[in-house]
Amino acid sequence: MPFFLPKTDSPMRGNLPVNEPKRLNLIRPQIIQLAIAIEDAQKVGLSDLKQVGVAKGAKRKLGEEVLWSLWNDSSLKPAIHSPALLLMAHIRDETHHFAGEYMHKRKKKNMFTSQLDTIGAAKRALLLKHFGGIDGIKKSSRSQLAQVSGISDVLAERIFKALHR
Repeated sequence: MPFFLPKTDSPMRGNLPVNEPKRLNLIRPQIIQLAIAIEDAQKVGLSDLKQVGVAKGAKRKLGEEVLWSLWNDSSLKPAIHSPALLLMAHIRDETHHFAGEYMHKRKKKNMFTSQLDTIGAAKRALLLKHFGGIDGIKKSSRSQLAQVSGISDVLAERIFKALHR
């Protein structure tokens, strides 16, 4: 999530120029992820995008965060009451919240979907009855699927591909 750094002379800015706001991308803490993110940004023409890895401290408490960047030779350890640290911690916590919510929603959706959802209920019921369940359908060949009444060769091919992606 990019945001703009303030135009102040702050230890949080590393050796960034103070005369203009810069876009900053906060990412996960591992240095290899930071290097990959920078490389990917350069590939899409965002070589001036500053990226920082925000790592929780050893005790995983607010105020122990360490910031990693590739434009600064050493890690940055902001003061515990630094507004920049509090902002980054809030952004980190919000991204964790939204990521967890997204994963929960995706998992819930997958629980109630089937690879046979692309065909109608009547044909799905015919297939399940003929082959004794989804495992039987998965083990069947294209020609075996097409032998079921109401399943054309084209539909059998589509079902087979859907089940064997």
